[in-house]
Amino acid sequence: MINAPTASHSLTVRLEIQNKPGMLGKVTSAIGKGGGDIGAIDLVEVGRNTITRDITFKTSGERHGQQVVEPTPRAWPASAWPSTTTPRRPTR
Repeated sequence: MINAPTASHSLTVRLEIQNKPGMLGKVTSAIGKGGGDIGAIDLVEVGRNTITRDITFKTSGERHGQQVVEPTPRAWPASAWPSTTTPRRPTR
């Protein structure tokens, strides 16, 4: 059983997603399905083909947070990936 997400376990990920309708919804749905509780979505940069956003969400702990953002084909759209120091792309 996963404990309820709390503010003490907030996580912010930077995502670069395709600049087309529905892509942000796919990402936020994946976070919700993983049990993350979104608190903020900030616009970082808008490009011709991509939009970069910071998404902050609460988790029940560090392990849960990693499970939510772990890029897998089932969790994240193929054009989105959590950014750390170096962007990681999910397996297609």
